[in-house]
Amino acid sequence: MAAANTRTGSWRVAAQATQSAGRPERADLIITRLFEMVDDPLIYALFVRHAIVRPNIIMRVSRVLDLALPYIRSHGGDVELVEVRDNVVYVRLHGSCNGCSLSAVTLRNEIEATLRTNIPEITGVQVVAAEAAPALIMPESIGVRDHLAGWVAGPSTSDVPPGVMYRLQTERDDILIINLDGRLSAFRNACAHQGLPLDDGILDAEAGTITCPWHGFCYDASSGECLTAPQAQLEPFPLRVEQGRIWVRPTRG
Repeated sequence: MAAANTRTGSWRVAAQATQSAGRPERADLIITRLFEMVDDPLIYALFVRHAIVRPNIIMRVSRVLDLALPYIRSHGGDVELVEVRDNVVYVRLHGSCNGCSLSAVTLRNEIEATLRTNIPEITGVQVVAAEAAPALIMPESIGVRDHLAGWVAGPSTSDVPPGVMYRLQTERDDILIINLDGRLSAFRNACAHQGLPLDDGILDAEAGTITCPWHGFCYDASSGECLTAPQAQLEPFPLRVEQGRIWVRPTRG
């Protein structure tokens, strides 16, 4: 068992003491019996719990990743340990962080910081691309469909010039449209802190930030990432412009 081979030092100390007493055959028997015991999963778990043996690197990494899970899941994601090779941890990200370069970088940095703090020999973290899932085309999706189905008509682009926030309210949604230096973004008009509206907040075009008027939480106006509490984020909506009209597609919770 590979895990057992990494912990021979403890057993050999006891064996050497026995050998020095003139009983080498007894020492070999002790080592053999201890290896047999540690191969039993229940005994191995008991030894680890009481620090009699040291967990192998994969078990240690798995435990540390469990510590980072609450932060990762707060971003709507999850992490899978692929392997540990040459002191580099290879992980696969799942959920909303998969395919989003900004979220992936943020989560990778958090995972690496947590691992290097708890396991100093770890030198880095690499994100492995998620395996592509087979795409299924439903019969009802074949044919001509309304390309604006699910989209909500918003203001004209002239109503949202650079440096302006625009509140779009529908029967079901409260939407915040932002024009930051000519780049349009749409978010649910709710601060991640207590869900209060942001449209009366401060848009700092130079810094590229929005500040909540209620409790001062600050967000990146392009990505929606919270700069005050990095574990929080505004909910983004898809946005498109057609013939000078802004369209937004709210997600349904």
